[in-house]
Amino acid sequence: MNFTDSLQSLATGQKQIYEVIQLWNYKDKSKADDIESAIIRGIQRACAKSGIHLEKYPVFMPFRDSDEEDIVIEDKGKFIYDADIERLNYKTFGLMGFSDGLAKDSGAFFEFGRGVSLNLPTILFVSDFFYFSNRYKDWDTRNKEILTYYVDPIIQASLGKVLVSNELPVVYKTLLSNSDVFDLHIKKKKQFIGRLNKGFEILISKIENITSSFVLNPQNFIIPIPPRNVTDKYVYLEFEGISEWQNEKMAYISKQLNKYNIEVKIPDRFKTEKQIQYNNRYGQEALKYLGLHDFEKAINASLIVTCAEGWDISIGPAYVHGIASGYNIPTILYCSNNRQFNAKGGTETIVNLMIEYSSDKIVSSTNELIDTIISIF
Repeated sequence: MNFTDSLQSLATGQKQIYEVIQLWNYKDKSKADDIESAIIRGIQRACAKSGIHLEKYPVFMPFRDSDEEDIVIEDKGKFIYDADIERLNYKTFGLMGFSDGLAKDSGAFFEFGRGVSLNLPTILFVSDFFYFSNRYKDWDTRNKEILTYYVDPIIQASLGKVLVSNELPVVYKTLLSNSDVFDLHIKKKKQFIGRLNKGFEILISKIENITSSFVLNPQNFIIPIPPRNVTDKYVYLEFEGISEWQNEKMAYISKQLNKYNIEVKIPDRFKTEKQIQYNNRYGQEALKYLGLHDFEKAINASLIVTCAEGWDISIGPAYVHGIASGYNIPTILYCSNNRQFNAKGGTETIVNLMIEYSSDKIVSSTNELIDTIISIF
C-alpha cells in the first residue's frame, strides 16, 4: 500500500490514529486534548498536501471514545479490553502517545507493545526533564552518558520513534529590589509558568509537524523486527532485573525449573556487566542492541512470565505483555500483592485491565508460579 492509499484509509474513517496516553485525572485528560488537537492539525496538513479530503474524525482516544462512563455490564473490564484489542487489530492506522513522570501507565505501554507486534507505526512523546543511566560507581562519566534512556531500553529500541522535547526556554528576567520580596516571588512565578507554557507549546508544535510525516510516511516509524523463530522451548521471565529482589527471584525460579530440564531466559538490559560488554562493542548504540536482544528473547519464547509486584506492573514488562498478546505467546502474570484497582463505573482489577485480561494465568506466589510452569511444560 502506498502512502496515499494509507492516508486515504485514515481520511475515510477506515482507520484511526490510536492516541496512547494515561487518563488518570483532569490534568491528564486536558493534556490529552491538547495533544489530540496537534495530531489532528498535522493530519489536516498532510491531507491538504496530498489533495485528500478529511471526511471522518481521525483520532481515537480510549475512555472518551469507547464511552466507558456509560457502559453498564457485569464484566465491564473484559468488555473494554475486548473492544480495545479489536480496535488495535483492525481499525488502527498507528499509535501516537505521550508519557511523562516516574509513574507511567502500564496499559498505554501494553498497547504500544501490541502495536509493535502488529507492525504498526508508533511514536512516543516524552517531556521529562530527567533521564536514566546505570549508577555503576567505577564507570567513567563518558560511558554513563552514552548508556542513557528515557523509557525502558526494550521500549526505546523497538518503538518507531521516541521524541524527547524538554526545553525550558529562557525568558528575560526583571530583578526587583530585595525589599520587594513578595512581589519578587510573584514575578518569578509568572516567569516560570511562562517558560513552562512556552516549552509545552514547542512540544505541541513538534507533535503537529511530525504527525504529517507519520501519516505520509508511516513506514519510517516502524522498526524492522525479526520474525518469531521458535527453535528452542524456553520460559522468558520478564521481571526487569533492575533490583536485587528481582534478580534473586528470577535466579531462584530458574534454578527450580532447571531441575525439571526447563530452560529459562531472563532480561540482560539492566545488567551492569552486559551494559559494559555492549558498550565496548556497540558504543552509543549499546542500549539499542541490549533492548533488541531482550525483545528477541521475548518473541521467541514458548511462555512469558511478567511480574507486577509494585503499585502496578512496570512499563517494560507491560510492553512485553503487549508484545506477547500480539504474537499469541502464552503469558503468566505473577502478582502477590493484596490490593485491587477500583475505577468509577464498576471496573475492578488487580492490575491495569489490559494486563489482567490478556494474561492466560495469574498466580499469587512463587511456588504456584513454578508449579504452573512445570504443568505447562
